[in-house]
Amino acid sequence: MAKATGKSGRKHILKGKGKPLGKKWQKIIGDAVLKESAKRVRAHVKTLDQPPSGDVVIRMPATFLVRFPQKGKRIAKNGAVDCFCIITKDDCICYGPCPDFPDCCDEGPIFTKG
Repeated sequence: MAKATGKSGRKHILKGKGKPLGKKWQKIIGDAVLKESAKRVRAHVKTLDQPPSGDVVIRMPATFLVRFPQKGKRIAKNGAVDCFCIITKDDCICYGPCPDFPDCCDEGPIFTKG
């Protein structure tokens, strides 16, 4: 697991061995979102004097590095998710190969050469 700090000051964590997410990317991403958001919600609820009686909702910003094969100006209609990052105030946790790690969490949509 690689760790670094990017321009935003967030702690960046690269999980796994940098392997492409492959065909199971939807399950990997779903599991990661539920695991990380549950951890954040539990920590938040512990800080409250009066725990809420209803549901607790959390917003989890994320970035995806999606690769689209190209030939000239023609772009394939189906892309592949190579890297996925969950962004919080303090952390950025990434799964898969992120070639611009740790900068992948510091800015909005960026186009890079494959």
